[in-house]
Amino acid sequence: MYSLALDGLAQEAGAILRPLIGTIEKLSYFRKDPQHVEQALDDNLPTEGKIAKVIDGEFKFLRDYLSKFASHSNFSFESLKHLINLRDFSLRIVQTYDEKVFRGNLEMVFAFLIISVMEGQKCLASINRLDQGFASYVSELRFRGFSVLIDN
Repeated sequence: MYSLALDGLAQEAGAILRPLIGTIEKLSYFRKDPQHVEQALDDNLPTEGKIAKVIDGEFKFLRDYLSKFASHSNFSFESLKHLINLRDFSLRIVQTYDEKVFRGNLEMVFAFLIISVMEGQKCLASINRLDQGFASYVSELRFRGFSVLIDN
């Protein structure tokens, strides 16, 4: 996702964000009921939508948006607007650099990476396997990262 954002292809990075959200929700699903791990081992997990309902997932709107506009071929305006110059409706073969958009995309990447690590920590803590040094390190990264985002 980071590399795609650097290359000006953040819309395409959404296709990767979608399964990352699914992974975060699966970690929560396993943590909330460890017997769900057996379902995964038997290759018998419910759909991502059903998992999200079971865990009261917070990302339904974003997951739906990404499914509609980033994760599948779609020829809607929302999916293609980054490829069209709205002044003359010509194609943008090369994506122009926009610092505000780039920064927002990197903030999103950072936020979801931190969310996934934090959910992993909760899983480890639920089975008494969370190393406190690691937990402190992640807490510091989270604090420093969000401090930078807020200050700028």
